[in-house]
Formats: sequence, C-alpha cells, structure tokens
Amino acid sequence: MEFKSKNRIYENYNAHALVYEDITVKGLKRWIGYYRAHYLKLLPKNKNSKILDVGCGYGRMLYFLNNEGYRNIYGIDTSQQQVETAIQNGLNYVEHASAFKFLENKKEQYDTIIMIDVLEHIEKTEVLELLDKVYFSLKAGGSIILQLPNALTPFNVFLYQDFTHETAYTRASISQLLSTTGFENIRVFPIVPHIHGPKSLISHLMWKVVWQNLIKLYMLTANGNLMGNIYTSNLIAYAEKM
Repeated sequence: MEFKSKNRIYENYNAHALVYEDITVKGLKRWIGYYRAHYLKLLPKNKNSKILDVGCGYGRMLYFLNNEGYRNIYGIDTSQQQVETAIQNGLNYVEHASAFKFLENKKEQYDTIIMIDVLEHIEKTEVLELLDKVYFSLKAGGSIILQLPNALTPFNVFLYQDFTHETAYTRASISQLLSTTGFENIRVFPIVPHIHGPKSLISHLMWKVVWQNLIKLYMLTANGNLMGNIYTSNLIAYAEKM
C-alpha cells in the first residue's frame, strides 16, 4: 500500500479506535495491568533511562511508563490525530513524526526503543531499514521491545482488523530480522491473557488448558513439529545492542 493511502487512514485513526477502545485517560488506566504483566520485566531498572515509544498512538505505553516512574520518555506517531489525543490526555512529550526521519540523526541516544503494534504496518522492503535506524539510535547495551501479531495463531484477529497491516511475524522470522540487524540476546514471548478478574481468569485457564494444547496437537499433526511453540494472537520480541 502506498504511503499516501496509509496516511489517509492514519489521519482518521481515532474514529477507528473508538470502535473498540476508550481513548481517554480512563481508557489509558485500563492498560496499566496489561503492560505491567507483560512489559515491566523488560524495561530498564534505571528510571532515568531515555526511552522512545515509536508509534505511541494516543499514549497507552507512555502513560504506563510515567505511572511506573519513568520521566525521560518521549513518543512519536505518524497520526497527527493520535498525537493530539495524547496531548489532550496530558502526555505532552509526544511528536507527530515518521520514525524513518526522526531517527536519522539520533545516534546512540536511547536506552530503550519500544514499538508496540508498529512493525506490522511497515512494508517488507522497509522493515530492515527501520530496524537499522533503531539499532543506530540505541546506546551500547540498549534494548528494543516489539509487540507483533503472531502469524502462527489460527485466531489472528489482530492482523486483519487494521487495513494498514502488511504482515505478521513468528518467533523465527522476527529473530531472523533482529539478528540480521545486529541485535543479540534475542528473546520472544507469548502474550498469554493476564489475570485481572474472574472473567480474565477463565480466559487465562481456557488458553492454558484448552486452546494452547489443541493448537499444539494441530501443529504436530499437520507439520510434524510445534513450529516455535508460540500461538498467542500477539507476541513480544526483546533484543539488545551489545
């Protein structure tokens, strides 16, 4: 999809987001438990670490980082509408910018660069270029954290709910890309439903006991192996610049 076509959709992202989520501060607060369950362990221990949120949207991750005591944080997004919403939500450390241009002159400036639901929007011909820019912008010992739709799940609703999505990833494919870029200590995690109430407990148990095992059985039957053993709708990838 050409950039101009995508840009038309990005500039109307709020209308799309309002269909399935609350983009106010009240909505931001609901994500704290999710990020704490899946991302807190991957963040730098030093609360003064310089962190960039690429594709920050209306500020879900930034709100969480601020709530956890991180103050040296900044976000960029290609949607002016989303950036304006983030500012309305009190997140003034955001900017309307393309990651490709923003990172051009940011050599070794960041301790951590986060991209939640970003890489799937990038065309395959440009993915390595973006990861190269992220690598260039990280300090030695810095880390990249990605959230991506999982190509191996048979229930991949996240890949198809957004028309601007280009591709999904697997543990193998994202590890291949990160390694090619120069990253080391690559780890990939499933995003299992986290427990925050009775309904989520049921979802968690259903995944652990029923769905995960059914998918494993299918993989073994159809392919003869588990194909990476991560089947959740989304996955997290973490890697370091050594």
